[in-house]
Amino acid sequence: MQNGSWDPRRCAANANAYAHDTSLVALIGPFSSFCAEAALRTLNLAEGGPVPVISPSSTDAGLTRSDGLPVAAGGNRGEPGFYYPTGVRNFVRLQAVDALEGTALAVLAKRLGLKRVYVVLEQGTFFEGQATEPFKRGAKALGVGLAGESSFKTATANPAGTEHPAASDRDRLRSAGAGRRPRRLRREHGRAALRGAADDRREALRPSRGGRSWCAS
Repeated sequence: MQNGSWDPRRCAANANAYAHDTSLVALIGPFSSFCAEAALRTLNLAEGGPVPVISPSSTDAGLTRSDGLPVAAGGNRGEPGFYYPTGVRNFVRLQAVDALEGTALAVLAKRLGLKRVYVVLEQGTFFEGQATEPFKRGAKALGVGLAGESSFKTATANPAGTEHPAASDRDRLRSAGAGRRPRRLRREHGRAALRGAADDRREALRPSRGGRSWCAS
C-alpha cells in the first residue's frame, strides 16, 4: 500500500481498489499508522467481507485501542471502533504500540545496567506523549536516572536549547522523533551510542514465542 513516504489520498484510493478486488486474500502493510487510518475503515467494509491487514510497523495505539493519538494530532474520534464499522477486527500489527516501545526501552536500559540516560526529542511531533513520556516513567520506576533532556528541530543542524551531555553524564541516548536525525546532533552526542541503542532496541522488541499478544494489541 506504500512505496516510501505515505500520501493519504493514495492510501485511500488503494484501499478502495483493494476493497473491490474479491480475489484479494490479505494485505501486508501499511507501514505508516496514518496510512492505516486512511485505509482500514474502507477495507473493513470490503466486498466479500473485511480484508485481513497485517502491518509490520503501524504503531499508533488508536488503531486497536482507545488511548491513541488525539484528534488534533491525527487521530479519529471513536477509536478504535471507527475503523471497524462491521464489528469485525481485521487488523493486526507486528510491532508494539508507541507507548510500549518507550517502556520496553526503559526495561532495556535497566538490563544494560545504565545508571543515567539522556533524552533527545524532536520538536513538533507527537512522540513526547506517545513514546518519550512512557520511557521516562518506566525508567524512573526501574531506577534509571535521567541525565538530562533536550529537543531539536529536524530542519536545523543543532539541538534547540541543548546542553550537550558530557561522556561522564550519560550512558546512552534515548532519541524520539520522526525522520532522519541532524548529522551534527548524532556526532556531538555520540554516534556509537545511537547505533548501540538502535541494535539493542531491535533485540528488546523482538517478541518471544509466547509473547505475541502485546505485539497485536
